[in-house]
Parts: sequence; C-alpha cells; structure tokens
Amino acid sequence: MEKKTIIIKKIRSHELFEKPDEVAVEHQVCITLRDGREILVSCTPSHVDELILGRRYLVGDLAEQELKAYGMEKLCELGGDMEKFSSATIEEIFRIARDSFENPGSLFNDTGCAHSCALIYEGKVICCMEDVGRHNALDKVVGYALMHKIPFSQSYIFTSGRISEDYLQKVINAGFPMAVSRAAVTANAVELAKEKNITLLGFIRKNTGNLYWEGAIKIKSNVEMESCVCETKPVQSKYEINYEKTDRKDRYSLLLLAGGKSSRMGQNKAELLYEGKTFTELLISKAEKLGIEKIYVSGYQGERKDVQVVWDIYPDRGPLGGIHACMKQMQTPFCLVLPVDVPQIPLEVLEQILEFHERINVGKLAEQLPILLEHNGHKEYLIGVYPVQVVDFIEELIQERPASVHGMLRAWGANYCKIDVPEWQVENVNTQEAYQNLLKTRR
Repeated sequence: MEKKTIIIKKIRSHELFEKPDEVAVEHQVCITLRDGREILVSCTPSHVDELILGRRYLVGDLAEQELKAYGMEKLCELGGDMEKFSSATIEEIFRIARDSFENPGSLFNDTGCAHSCALIYEGKVICCMEDVGRHNALDKVVGYALMHKIPFSQSYIFTSGRISEDYLQKVINAGFPMAVSRAAVTANAVELAKEKNITLLGFIRKNTGNLYWEGAIKIKSNVEMESCVCETKPVQSKYEINYEKTDRKDRYSLLLLAGGKSSRMGQNKAELLYEGKTFTELLISKAEKLGIEKIYVSGYQGERKDVQVVWDIYPDRGPLGGIHACMKQMQTPFCLVLPVDVPQIPLEVLEQILEFHERINVGKLAEQLPILLEHNGHKEYLIGVYPVQVVDFIEELIQERPASVHGMLRAWGANYCKIDVPEWQVENVNTQEAYQNLLKTRR
C-alpha cells in the first residue's frame, strides 16, 4: 500500500474544517550487505527489488558472479559504445519534461509526497520510478537498468528533485554521463560535474531551463537561443508617443499588485493621493492611455468600485500569490505588472517597455520570458511585461509554500529593458517618509 486516507483539519484563511486527505505510506526495508552490515531504508513500498539491487550496486556490494549475471565484469562496466550517445537535443529534453513530469505519477497526484526519477535511453523514457525519497527513486532506476541490461553510459536520468553533490555522485557512480532535474542544482554539484565531465541541467520546465555544465554529452538545438537586452534613450520630459494602438487591448492586461499589508506605511497605500488621484487611479489611468483595457487588481481594498478585484487562491504567498490569481482569470497572452506603490512611474517608461516587447514579439523568446525594467544597474522584478503562460509554473512553486519572485525568475528566466530614469520615479513609496519625499519632489 503506497498511500492511505486519513481525516485532517484543513486550514483555510481563518477557518478549520475536517476533510479526508491521502498521505503517502513509508515502508521500512533492511538491506543486508555481504559483510553483514545493514542499511535501513524508509521508502515507498513499490519496486523494492529494484531499490535493493540499485542500492547494493551503488555501495559496491555486488559480488563478481552477480555482476556477470547483469552483463558486467566490474562496477560501472555496463556501458556499451559511447559513440552511440554523444548528444541530446533541447527538444527531446523538453518533450520528456512535458510527458513525464507535467503529469506526474498517481502517488504524487494523490498525496503531493513523492519524487520521480526517469531513465532515458535512446531518447525514450524506459521507466519512471516514484518514491518518498529522491535518492530511493534513483536507486530504483539503477536497479531497473541492471535488471534489464540498459547501458548506463548510453542513457541518463531525469529527476523531479534537486541535484546536490551527493546525489550527483551517485549518478556518476552508476555510470550515467548526464543528469537533468526539474528543480535546483547546487554549486557543489556544478563543480563536481565540471570535474567529472558530466552534463548537468536544472529547472527544466515548460520550454525553459538551465544548462549548468556541458560535459561529454552535448546539448543541441535547431534554434539558437540568445539573451535580449533593450538599450533605450533617456526619458525626456516632452516624450511624444502615439497611444492610438487599439490592438494592445487584445494582447495586454494590467496586473496591479495592491494586496500588501501596508504595515510600514501605516495606511492603505492604494488609496494615497498623488497629483489629485489615488495611487490606484493613477496607474490604471496610465494603463488605459497605453491602450490596455483589461484591469486586474490584486487584493484591492479601496473605494473604487469599477475595478476587477482578485483575491489570492493561495493566501500568504506574497506577490507571486497575487500574480498567480490574476493570471488565472486573464484572457490576454501578456500582462503589464506594476506594484501599486509606484504611482510616479513615467508613462514614457511604460511605453518603452511595451514597445520593446512588441518589437521582439515576432520571435518565440518574448512568448516565454518576462521583459522587466532595469535602471542604473537595478532590476525591477515587479515592473514589466509577463507572459501569462508562466502561471502554471508559478502555481507549482507556491502550492505548498511561499516562493520569491526573484527565485521564480531565476528558474524561468527573464530579459531586461534598460532605461535611464531618475531613481525617484521608480522608487517604491511604502513608508510615510517616502510618501512625503514624493510629494516634496513633485512640488
């Protein structure tokens, strides 16, 4: 039995209520080595024979006769001809990520408590093992490869969990030349990959990811990926723009983040006045001048009644919670994201960001990566254009725990539009001192 149903008390907002919930079951397995030592493993009770064989192989416990039974004379000899496997394509890796990990196994779907590890051979998923432990899942894959005589040196693993130094060492000990993860890769793992010439990739999700080290296995693609940076002219006080761009209403929404607690300000920032209007009204007005008609305001608690207020689906997740909830309701492919506490941001700056996004939108890169403001060497993660398709990735990050915008962007990727703009024009007005300084600057 891999899982069982128990009655829990669900916490939602400020309420508690009982509901059934499925949780993963752990099974204790005792592995006795040839020298009499015992290894106690807490694991998911499936493919236990593969787990035991894989663990024994990785700790060097298989006897000579056992190795011969699996077509080997010594450890890591199950190799084959390396020339048959010298490269992998980006398209192949994304396909495997989509087919095997966007629709995870039943244990993860039902409990959220399982790691997966897939064995890839000749561009195909040969097996995909689930376990409560990421190391256990790898052990099962190694055991399966031994049982079915899949050559280690001509295959690689794709894991749902992070790749740390000790995890990568097990991959190397098995004889795999490449490791791929949907999650993070540690600095020590990267150094080990360089030392051992192992190809290492991480954060592979929905057509994006990081190649940390290209070792013996080369990563190829038909599309040359480049990073785009927008170099623009300084903002002029009499910058003339043609705002008659009616097609923008079908491409962009405004996502206004107004759900902060305003604890440092001491009052609701969204309702503060600047230039005779509230912060909220000013930013909505600027979006409308840019040709954006669809407005979504996250967590708005002000007086204005004609805005579409969106509440977080996953409470207490910070800005990503607001971004996620608004995107779930959007019909446009992109959105202009702004925090409510930058009412003074020049219209010209927003126009330049949109124009740059429109210029590169003929390629696939703009569909995937946010275009964010960079000024004076400082990157504004919450000022720019986001692709709405990132919503599923954000949901994966925040379902169980809070996550940072910076962390999300590091995993997904982003490009930056450099604009020479005075600091005060993009400063977050989130304290009384900053608010008073803004009013003085205006005067």
